[in-house]
Amino acid sequence: MPFIISIFTVPLIRWFYLFLLFVPCCAIGFEFITPMENSRWELDSSRYVCRLEHVIAGYGKGTFEHIAGEKQKLFIVGQGYGFDSHSVKVGADPPEWRPNRTRKNLFEIFPERGEIIVVKENVTELLAELDAGMQVAFRGVLQESNHQPSDVFLSAVGFQSAFDRYKRCEHRLLPVNFSQVRRSRVQYKVGVSEIPARGLVTLGKIATYLKEDKSIKQIFVDGHTDNQGLSRDNVTLSQNRAAGVASYLIDLGVAESKIVTRYHGEKYPVKANDTPAHRAVNRRTTIRLSREVVELDTEQ
Repeated sequence: MPFIISIFTVPLIRWFYLFLLFVPCCAIGFEFITPMENSRWELDSSRYVCRLEHVIAGYGKGTFEHIAGEKQKLFIVGQGYGFDSHSVKVGADPPEWRPNRTRKNLFEIFPERGEIIVVKENVTELLAELDAGMQVAFRGVLQESNHQPSDVFLSAVGFQSAFDRYKRCEHRLLPVNFSQVRRSRVQYKVGVSEIPARGLVTLGKIATYLKEDKSIKQIFVDGHTDNQGLSRDNVTLSQNRAAGVASYLIDLGVAESKIVTRYHGEKYPVKANDTPAHRAVNRRTTIRLSREVVELDTEQ
């Protein structure tokens, strides 16, 4: 009690106490930024994915991620925190040691379940700002903060050298990832088994992936046709289509011992053969990659 009385006997402190009582909580806000001496950017790299990660002190992590065959993304994930679903303003702020630079407002995004995900061109913009020495700021309201505005920063300290390694990793990424080549198909014109140009590109990507991923144990190649013509001719045509794809993969360096070739004629259509468009879909050779050795089946 004597301590409280002594506070109210000092006019300046008394007014400050009243200010704290009546100023709305959201005017105070939070700021999350890693101190310069602790700022780190860590790279996780392979031919399948490049990740550039930054720990945001008191908040969570920011991660630039580029998966082979996909657009790069940025994830801002809080540990125990998350932005609400309203707009989050994204900007570039000059660090304290560069006060002559001007703050930039870049764009706004809307969090998904508290998590910020930035994609495509916006990621490139943020990488450029960090590379130029600017801090990237995310300004919004945290779900757990009783509507207080909060600023979450990606620090530029230590970024440039890590970014150089990240770009080298990107240049080494495979053109596709497993989910993109796990099931592929080559489509054909009527009555022919010659692989079209688009199919050659698809097979080239598959072969490139297979050279890197040694976990693939079998490659199932299945030839198909539509229902036009004689059934026995369609069986032969589907056999030629499957054999052509298998031969091309072998020429590209795929191990022949891993390839299982099958042909089915018109037996397994994916569409009813009732329109030209549906028949075009059925004229195909499918390529399925398996990480296990499996028995022959009818799954196409």
